Amino acid sequence: MLPNLAPDVPMDYQITYSGKRSTVAIIVKRQQLLVKAPTGTCERFIAEFVASKRDWISKQLDRQGELYRLKSRPLDDGTLSLFGRSVPVVIKGAKASSVRLQDNSIELCISARVRHQQEKAKELLLAFMAEELARFIYMRLDYWQSRMGVKAVDIKVRVYKRRWGSCDRRHRLTFNTLLAGAPTWVIDYVLVHELAHIRYMDHGPRFWHLVNQHCAQTQEAKAWLRELGTSLELTF
Repeated sequence: MLPNLAPDVPMDYQITYSGKRSTVAIIVKRQQLLVKAPTGTCERFIAEFVASKRDWISKQLDRQGELYRLKSRPLDDGTLSLFGRSVPVVIKGAKASSVRLQDNSIELCISARVRHQQEKAKELLLAFMAEELARFIYMRLDYWQSRMGVKAVDIKVRVYKRRWGSCDRRHRLTFNTLLAGAPTWVIDYVLVHELAHIRYMDHGPRFWHLVNQHCAQTQEAKAWLRELGTSLELTF
């Protein structure tokens, strides 16, 4: 780990050599510094190269640290974001594992017989979020389809790593489970975005004209997802 990058403090890093490489590369991942270098590269050269990139490395570490702090920790914080509001998570023991919305809180029951408690909690909460998101999307679907003059063939919800939604050429829409934590106006934007792909599969001017025609908060929603989307990720 790199707690700070003061100019007079040497940086800790791990070097991986490869005969297939021709250049030295620096990778900052999970707040750790990795260096990939061609086999036989002088360690002094690597040290000087890393030192020359100190400012860039510091910015990457700060950015990753901020993104990490933004992530949701429902078991540690006792809350889960649902449609833009923080909902308390109440953990209880029970004979059978379950999750439900109860009295403005999420009641999470984990059976004592479950060996991997955190994994089970994650499974239950993601299933709960997927169900809540699907319910909201179906509630809004007819409204947007009628206004936009398009028709989706199928709707699915799943966990994506790098996208919030997708539309295939058969007009099947898929949405990221984690969207359940976003404000409803942001979810509406993603829904309009994917419905617009039914008419235009690219991101050309006609596509964006259709999106902007029906979503007055396109730029705000894109900015929210870009800046705060990481806060929807769950950490256990």
